[in-house]
Amino acid sequence: MEGNWNRIFFLMFFSFVCHTSLWAQQDTLFYRIQFTDKNNTPFIIQQPTSFLSQKAIARREKSGIPIKTQDLPIDPNYITQVLSYASVNYITHSKWFNQLVVVSNDTNDINAIQLLPFVANTKQFVKPIDKFPIADKKLSISSPKESIVVNPHYPYGITYAQNHLHHLDFMHDLAFNGQGIDIAVIDSGFDNAIDLEGIKHLFANGQILSTYDFVDREESVTEDHFHGSAVLSVMAGFIEGEFYGSSTLANFHLLRSEDANAEYIIEEDFWVCAAEYADSAGCDIINTSLGYSTFDDSTQNHTYADLDGNTTLIARASDIASSKGILCVTSAGNLGNSDWGYISTPADADSTLTIGAIDQYNQIAPFSSYGPSADGDIKPNLVSVGWLTQLIAPWDNAIIQGNGTSFSAPMVSGLAACLWQALPELNNMELKSLLETTASQANLPDTLRGFGYPRVFEAYSSQSGITYQSPSHLEIMSVFPNPVATSQALSLKVASNLDTEAEVLLINVLGQVTYRHTISLNTGVNMITIRGDLRNAKGVYSIILQNENEFTQERLIFQ
Repeated sequence: MEGNWNRIFFLMFFSFVCHTSLWAQQDTLFYRIQFTDKNNTPFIIQQPTSFLSQKAIARREKSGIPIKTQDLPIDPNYITQVLSYASVNYITHSKWFNQLVVVSNDTNDINAIQLLPFVANTKQFVKPIDKFPIADKKLSISSPKESIVVNPHYPYGITYAQNHLHHLDFMHDLAFNGQGIDIAVIDSGFDNAIDLEGIKHLFANGQILSTYDFVDREESVTEDHFHGSAVLSVMAGFIEGEFYGSSTLANFHLLRSEDANAEYIIEEDFWVCAAEYADSAGCDIINTSLGYSTFDDSTQNHTYADLDGNTTLIARASDIASSKGILCVTSAGNLGNSDWGYISTPADADSTLTIGAIDQYNQIAPFSSYGPSADGDIKPNLVSVGWLTQLIAPWDNAIIQGNGTSFSAPMVSGLAACLWQALPELNNMELKSLLETTASQANLPDTLRGFGYPRVFEAYSSQSGITYQSPSHLEIMSVFPNPVATSQALSLKVASNLDTEAEVLLINVLGQVTYRHTISLNTGVNMITIRGDLRNAKGVYSIILQNENEFTQERLIFQ
């Protein structure tokens, strides 16, 4: 299969690399060594199957993208000569930038390498370190591990709202679940993924095409960090009747580029290598729920001026990936309520779909990083549910809620996969534009939500002419008063186009049902009054009205 081909090629090409400890000595330094050319590489553009998969070649052909020198692997002889110096060890590489990242504790060796005729320049970019502080920087799971006690809408269960906001359920009804679309998930690890009930079926079904750890240079990625597992669950998680991801039938490459124990600029280099792998394997989408602005070595920090889409290594690489026909989907960042406030990188990349966070009611998450990019581009481009997102806990398979643009990005990657399956004639930039122009505030984009939340069925309908017909119609027209005190009566104005029995439920942010009552509705407009002390704690609730065929909800605040 495509993923196996690419993995075999990668391991063969770097079989000579010495596996030494990255942090063995305190005076160890990292260097990017950029080469002058690829004139003597044994690979040639006219024979691309020696360095690109057939699917990667087909993606380029579909969009008229030429294969060029940038696609050629680095000259192996250049790498061999650099690594022949005793103190020098391989860390990572980039064919797109024609550069090798090495570690060395001998400046004499580095000075000698600088004089080699095929070396354009060397750049020292990480200061000496002796240890990494432990910190989980990329994931916020704010709620305790609570089991779900309500299944209001089969097969979605508690995930109905985050799917329905985008009308993804309409796409799923038409059998568009991302089948045939390959997504690279570049993250910090996929701990326990192979054993989790909610996602282990992906391995059994052959939907995991490959795995690779670019930090530790090994194939296994399921023992490092849990963040990627949570991200994967948002796209592809499935628990019968309780949980339904945004693209349950897509294929995935699970790639680790992030060391969650620290924040160093070397991780941008690992990401570049992973993106090149994803390109060579023929991926259609790259999901990046990572972002960089400040580092443990503060001298490497990015400034806001750097976030112009053309300065940081990772943003430039993201745009190169887009130029190969890949749709890049990137988290905006979780710094909206910090002193920094702005997006991180590669969220500033010109061609990436940068995703901010809202809740299921389209309320902007206070932590969602805002734009624009330093060169004035609209960022974020879109928003999705990243505030109280339903996901599968990587440690015990419970359905929990998480906060972060880490989760809004895979929601969009998943819905984009469904749309691309439905409209395979589109290229990546046409797909990006379609999602933006059919989003909820396409005519009035701003620096918080960009073009708004994608309406994926409307995007599909605009191209296909197909419209959705609901089998019945049930609508909460109004809830008042709202906010409401627990001692007040609550009134609902409800429309129904048939006589039906329906349930009224109140559900808190943990998914717990705090009120349930069955009512009879007549065709037309109905007035419903709930009297007495509802005994709800202060906070935000969902008030849900459901019958056998339909589910509708509104936001309710108890004060």
